[in-house]
Amino acid sequence: MFYETSMTPSDSHTKQSSVQTPHPFSNIPTLETKTGNGKTFAIIGIISGCIAFALFPPFFGILGIVFGIIGMKKGNKKFSWVAVGVSIAGLIVGMILGAFFYVNVQF
Repeated sequence: MFYETSMTPSDSHTKQSSVQTPHPFSNIPTLETKTGNGKTFAIIGIISGCIAFALFPPFFGILGIVFGIIGMKKGNKKFSWVAVGVSIAGLIVGMILGAFFYVNVQF
């Protein structure tokens, strides 16, 4: 026959190569590496809370609270508490300012 080694055709399919190729998607970063351990969610919560002082406080205030809680769950307690506090303050003060300007400003 033409085979010079001791392997038969049936043995060549059962043996595996010792060289392993990397998975094609192994270098793509996962969500855990991009979030910065909850800091990103906390910063978004702080920004939403600041926006709630001037623009549509119910939406941005609640959004900031939600992002602050998500940041806490991800492990960043310091900035997340700030995000929740700023969002609650933005929600309350923004509603008071909105009511004040609605009553006192005539169109």
